[in-house]
Amino acid sequence: MNKFKWGIIGCGYIAKKFAEACRSAEGMEITAVASRSVQKAELFAGAVGAKQYFGSYEEMLKNCSLDAVYIATVNSEHAANADLCLDNNLPVLCEKPFVMNLKDFDCLTAKAKQKNLAIMEAMWSNFLPANVEIKNLVNEGAIGKVSLAYIDFCTIFHNERKELKGRIFNPKLGGGLIFDIGVYNLHCAFSLFGTEYSDIAICGIKGETGVDINASIAFTYPNGVLVNTVTNCRSKGPFSLRICGDKGYILEEGYNGAQEFSICLNDEEPKIIKKPFITNGFEYQIIEFAHIVNSGKLESEYMPWSTSRKVCEVMEKAYKLITED
Repeated sequence: MNKFKWGIIGCGYIAKKFAEACRSAEGMEITAVASRSVQKAELFAGAVGAKQYFGSYEEMLKNCSLDAVYIATVNSEHAANADLCLDNNLPVLCEKPFVMNLKDFDCLTAKAKQKNLAIMEAMWSNFLPANVEIKNLVNEGAIGKVSLAYIDFCTIFHNERKELKGRIFNPKLGGGLIFDIGVYNLHCAFSLFGTEYSDIAICGIKGETGVDINASIAFTYPNGVLVNTVTNCRSKGPFSLRICGDKGYILEEGYNGAQEFSICLNDEEPKIIKKPFITNGFEYQIIEFAHIVNSGKLESEYMPWSTSRKVCEVMEKAYKLITED
């Protein structure tokens, strides 16, 4: 059986996590890695077992036999990097957020369709066994009729003064909590309840570097469900998913990387449901993307373009509303 050959653009922390999962997944291979620094690429290749390394993205794309490319660069570079891969006729799995605006999103998906190439946002949390099981339970009516859900991603970035100079708070690098961590909230909401909401409410706070540092984005749905999502970088929160129905509730702490959750029915003691990873959780999106490429599909039914597009639309709208004077 031939190995599915991956190239990686960007050699940071997330790329290392991807490579770890890729190496443990059956039939996968890290063939090549690329960075703007050839020294960094060489060190990374040695750490993850890649056969080749390059100090140029384009050089890797033109000189390697690859089945797909994983993009793990800063947010502001995703669109250009993905476009370069498509120009070289390679399918793309791109880290979140997929892109920063709808114009780039529509250009990329149009090109992918024209070239018959798969492209997908690497929203790993949607593929986790715990989150798949939660979605199934909600759809099956395990907690009855759902009327309310809370999704929050609140954390304190360590050494905040230093972080202010880094990518998370740098508008030129695609910074801001909406793009960096709010994207998880939005994907979680749309995965569970769909993208056809009836109304949206947005409020937030702009920080000293000009990006959002706190935001609340709430949705109401025609079936009577209210979903409230929150991001915050200056308060330690439960970082959780809570779904409330008329027969009980589901609680998942650390929802974008959880391996268990609890369900409580009719005021009974909560029941813990465990869904451990095979490796680190990234393996599920890797397997899914390789499957759609090998099947000749352009998009995943679990991570369709329509959902990523709606997330992009909401992020762009919310960011502008909060940060523009």
